[in-house]
Amino acid sequence: MFPRKFTYGSVYSAAEHTVRNGKDQINFLQLEKKKKELVVKNNSQFTTLNEFSKDIVKHLFLVINNKQVLTKKVSFTNESNLILVQEAFPNITISDFYFDTYSNDEESFVAIARKEYVDAVIKTYTDKEIAIIGIGLGNLTIKNLLNYIQPNSTITTTNSTIILNETQIDRIEKRDSEKQYFSINGLEISNYDVLSLSGILSYYTNTFLGLEDVNNQLTAIYEKKKFFSNSLSLALGFLLLILLVNFFVFNNYFSKSDRLSAELSLNKTYKDQLLSLQKEVKTKEMVLESLQSASQSKVAVYLDKIGQLVPNSILLTAINYQPIISRFKKGKEIKVDFQKIFVGGIVKDNPDFTLFIDALEKEKWVDTVTILDFSKKGTTRSSFELLISRNHE
Repeated sequence: MFPRKFTYGSVYSAAEHTVRNGKDQINFLQLEKKKKELVVKNNSQFTTLNEFSKDIVKHLFLVINNKQVLTKKVSFTNESNLILVQEAFPNITISDFYFDTYSNDEESFVAIARKEYVDAVIKTYTDKEIAIIGIGLGNLTIKNLLNYIQPNSTITTTNSTIILNETQIDRIEKRDSEKQYFSINGLEISNYDVLSLSGILSYYTNTFLGLEDVNNQLTAIYEKKKFFSNSLSLALGFLLLILLVNFFVFNNYFSKSDRLSAELSLNKTYKDQLLSLQKEVKTKEMVLESLQSASQSKVAVYLDKIGQLVPNSILLTAINYQPIISRFKKGKEIKVDFQKIFVGGIVKDNPDFTLFIDALEKEKWVDTVTILDFSKKGTTRSSFELLISRNHE
């Protein structure tokens, strides 16, 4: 496995789900390791888990300290946690609950919570891509912190007061208290963060004093995922290093190749120029063939017939045989419509224009006559544009 710094980084977090003044509250604590000591980076209170973001926390210790946790005290001790749980809660199905215990010299404390609820909370975090490293139940989570608290002292949490006898828990009294600050091993925190601090210490030191099986399993799941992620990053980094070495090794050969390529490129330029000239000559030949094709048609006959049909009141201003239908582009063939004749002119007598159209349409070589434009140019004259489509005779 990777060192803990690569597994967890330098930031450790914990969240306590509790109830404050009858409302759900999440106490969030985040510590950062700086110069071999932990300092407070963030301590906040949230009302819902939606306020959490994977950008501020990647992994955390979860403390359940609300009404879903039941804690009882029994007046004996026993090395078997199951016996303590059965004594404190004789009517429960133990397999349905997570449980934690703590014993002093004479008495024991037992905390339980339904697995269904705890697992649902864990899933809510994992769905937000926040890994749960471990869990703690109620105020018994503080046992991870007992070695850092002054003996025979009283310490408050979010919803309880814990009285110590020497360094052992003597009583846990339920009561809400206002937010207050105190120092634990040189770290200034509030009573809202006591249980979160205890949870952080448990996975910072990799020492779980409660729910060991569950917490070791949660830690193993996270460390395996992190190991895979780190291994993948190292593999990609190693591959990048190989590629970088390969670049430097062959860079010298590339330089020599570039010089040869420059010479080949110059020769290729001359070759391309020759090909370009040949292509240009071919294009001009195609244009010439197109024009020759047009000149060999019956253009003179058609234009002569149009001239014969024009009345004296009509003045032709444009005749375009086989109009161009493509844009002029260098190196491209000029395309024309071989079956079209464009005619434009000015008419002084509109009835003559109608007779002119009728006469054209009666010609055997004419397929259709389309009036493209007819507009007045003063009181006595009008301009027109026609498109004559000839048939394939």
